[in-house]
Amino acid sequence: KSFLLHSPLVTKVEVTKRSKVRRNYLTYMRNRTGKSARLTGVEFDRDAVNTVRDPEAEKAEAEAKAAAAADAEAKAAEKAAAEAELEKKAEAALAAHDDAKSE
Repeated sequence: KSFLLHSPLVTKVEVTKRSKVRRNYLTYMRNRTGKSARLTGVEFDRDAVNTVRDPEAEKAEAEAKAAAAADAEAKAAEKAAAEAELEKKAEAALAAHDDAKSE
């Protein structure tokens, strides 16, 4: 099976196994079954191999987080202002109700 590694649909490529082979093309494995299809495993550091750092992507992610935090702050301030206005209206209504009740 072929995979388009540079396609935008491919988000992650992870190495799960490595084996020792003495051939360039592994098409001979198609005809093999059972014990003859086994490959000798090779130990490797999966974490080191699969850890990919992209400084540009990290920078873009940090900017996106900062923008999201700024939006959240703006929404929180807007919500606080709306709540203060509602509180003010409620106090005015209570005061008007108390005035009407006392008269």
